Amino acid sequence: MKKLVILNSIFLLLLFAGISLGQTKNQETKLLEQGIQAYNSGKFQDAIDQFEKALSLFQRLSNRLRKVEGVTYCMHYIGLSYLELGYPIKAIACFENNLSIYLQLKHQEGLAVTLLNLGRSYTSMVRYEDALVHYADALKIYKQLKNKRGIAATIGDIANTQFSLAHYSEAITYYREMLKLYEELNDKQGIALAFNGIGITHGKMFEFDMAITYQEKALEIHKKLNSMQGITMTLNYMGDIYRGMGDRDKALTQYEQVSKIYWQLDNKQKTAESLNSIGETYFELAQYDKALAYYEEALKIHKQLNTPKNTALHSTSYCTTQHFARCSII
Repeated sequence: MKKLVILNSIFLLLLFAGISLGQTKNQETKLLEQGIQAYNSGKFQDAIDQFEKALSLFQRLSNRLRKVEGVTYCMHYIGLSYLELGYPIKAIACFENNLSIYLQLKHQEGLAVTLLNLGRSYTSMVRYEDALVHYADALKIYKQLKNKRGIAATIGDIANTQFSLAHYSEAITYYREMLKLYEELNDKQGIALAFNGIGITHGKMFEFDMAITYQEKALEIHKKLNSMQGITMTLNYMGDIYRGMGDRDKALTQYEQVSKIYWQLDNKQKTAESLNSIGETYFELAQYDKALAYYEEALKIHKQLNTPKNTALHSTSYCTTQHFARCSII
């Protein structure tokens, strides 16, 4: 199964509730709206392009307050988009830029959300201890501010990290605490994300019926909210769980839906990952020619992105199908 990554776009505007970008529809504000729309649609490269254009405009402003607000807002979303695209080092550069600004301004809300996202970046780099340190710092600030939404978001990230460390009992405890907070806030997407976390953790604990039940609950909410990120994430998790159950035909159904959505969104990184999941599943079914076709397509995309993956698995598949000549050049 893949490492659990809970998407967090639902928190962003609310965590930045103290930042005003003005009421007039000037060029930079329009670019921000376009960037947010692209981000929420899962078109992360498009989001980066829009926010970088807005950033350039904000950097030219003479109004210092509006300049700082705009720059940090853009850097925040650019960092999150890089993180979604699998470039945590670029994301960290954006978040550290904001961290230095918020430290100077003693902006506690900005500090907390930036520490949170630095933690997420370190989690994606498998630097879990560094991630937990940043989450602890963020949680301390949110508790001081009595910001229940921020507390819930941070607890969710701590749960994700405990999941990644294979501390499943601890992860379940944190996810249930996250769920309780979002239920108190009547935050539907937060509730769905908590269901996702609880479900995928039950899957790791081989409690598959519970795992599928929670994912189905989450999927129902994500569909009502038209959250493409939530839908694709949940379908992926369901595919992982079905694979864990040994029901690879159902797993393929989930992965194929995910691949189709990412292809429509032109998200090459995620498309490649979903193609690789399909390839892995066919490999497990001993349908090696089909596995090979999906591996090759995924590898082609990774090479275009300069991030080749799973070469060793490709080689194993080739060997299994007795393409020994191909093995020597992979």
